Parts: sequence; C-alpha cells; structure tokens
Amino acid sequence: MTRRDTHVEHMLRDLAAEPVLARDEFKQRLVATLQQQPRRTRQPGEALLSWIRTRWPRPAVCWGLIAAVLVLALVGILTSRTPQRPLLTIHQGAAQISSQRPAAPRVQKSSEDLISLTEGDHIALDEESTASLHLFNESQIELLPGTQLTITTARPRSLWRAQTVYMQVKTGEVQVQVTPLRSENERFEVDLPAALVSVRGTAFRARVISPHHTYVATDEGVVLVTLHDPAQGNPMVQVPAGHQVDAIVGQPLEVHPQETAGRGTGTRENNHPTPVRPTALPCLL
Repeated sequence: MTRRDTHVEHMLRDLAAEPVLARDEFKQRLVATLQQQPRRTRQPGEALLSWIRTRWPRPAVCWGLIAAVLVLALVGILTSRTPQRPLLTIHQGAAQISSQRPAAPRVQKSSEDLISLTEGDHIALDEESTASLHLFNESQIELLPGTQLTITTARPRSLWRAQTVYMQVKTGEVQVQVTPLRSENERFEVDLPAALVSVRGTAFRARVISPHHTYVATDEGVVLVTLHDPAQGNPMVQVPAGHQVDAIVGQPLEVHPQETAGRGTGTRENNHPTPVRPTALPCLL
C-alpha cells in the first residue's frame, strides 16, 4: 500500500467516525478513484530492509556485530596465508638445504643468522656439523653431526586449523624439546626409519642406529613410540622420563631405565637386565 492509499484510508476512517451521510454518487466516484490507483510492487531489497528495521531496533549494535565478524575473518585469512616458518641456526660446520621447489640445493655455513625454512625442506649435516631448528611454538630440535631431517609438515595454530608438526629423520641423532600442546587435535611427531615418536610436550633424544634400529630416550615427560613393524601389528609403548627403548624391527619393544641420568647407550646389550613393560597405554594424542 502506497503513502497515498494510506492517507485515503485514514480519511475514510475519519469520515466513518463522523455522522455524515454521503451521497451515492460520491461513494461511486470514490470507489472508482481507488480502483484506478496503480498498486506499487516492492523491490526485492525493500523486504529485507523492512525486516531488519522491524527485528533489529538498534542499528548501532547490528553494525558492531557485523564489523566484529569481518575483523575475525580478516585475522583468520592473514594468519593462514602468512604462517610463521621454522628457523635454522648452524652452530658448527655447514648444512646443505634442499627444497621440493625447483631450485638447486644451497649450502649454508656456520653463522648465528637465522635461516627461514618451509614445508618440504631437507637439511643434511656432515659428520662435523651441528645445528638448531626453532619452531613457531617455541619448540626446539638440536641436530647432531650426520643428521638428515625433512620438514614434512609445519603448520602453526590458527582460527581454522590445529597446530601440526611432522618431521622425518633419515640418519643421525636429534635432541627435541617440545612445548606442551594446547588441544587434543594438535600433533607433534618425529618419524624415524624404524619408529614413530609422538609427543605432547616433553624432552627426548632419538638416534638412528640402522634402517631397522632406532634408539629413543626420554628426559622429561612421556614419549609414545610406535614400531614400524606390520608383522607385529606396529606395536607401541610409552617411555617415561629416565627410560629408554630400542625399537628394532622383528623384536618386541622393551622399555628400560637409562643407565646414567640423561644419557643412554642406544644398544640392546647395554640396557638394564630387567625390562619395564607398560601394563596400560593411555592415549597421548
């Protein structure tokens, strides 16, 4: 109904309230005039605006909510597109860094400068080099001489995804200090030739002795070690602080106390004679 039709309707109501008798000719002319008035149709946007005006009495509050949603969306996009990258520091010797991208491997020499890395980068140290890998969650990995490590996944937490760190160690030894994770969806895993090490916030050491033998020792917290042995069903054990395990394909996993504080031998023969077998495996992840 247009504004003019509303005005006419109000006039008719006012006339109806007065004791006035209108002639038949006047009534007929009035009816004919109303019938000749063209009806205006609403545009699609007018219905939405009308609904907003009737349901949202305070426009300032509505615009504030819309602005907050837009700010959160912008922060999420910026966080997901500009992730923090792992940083490498070479303390001694040199490191060869290669990437999945079509580029020639580069050699970085000893320096206190931080080298920015991305997912897919491979680090190879010679037998006289050491380095440190710093992650976005303040976790740190010490790379000892002869270590070859690949950063498979390194994604910080954001509004849209959980933090995920997955690395592969082909040779050498690493000393890992992991900052405690916040949620059950977050992951921090180090994959070695014979075993997968999963943690949620701890300090441990892992050494590749052979393609079928991996040594793991826990200094703080608890480490979950899964043996890469499908024939045994990929068994797993928890290694508490002060203990160690030799993950050898084809042999059972046995947890032993470390012989000396913070340092194990990494050989089956030198382990404690009485192995410690965990009776239960509460889920770490």
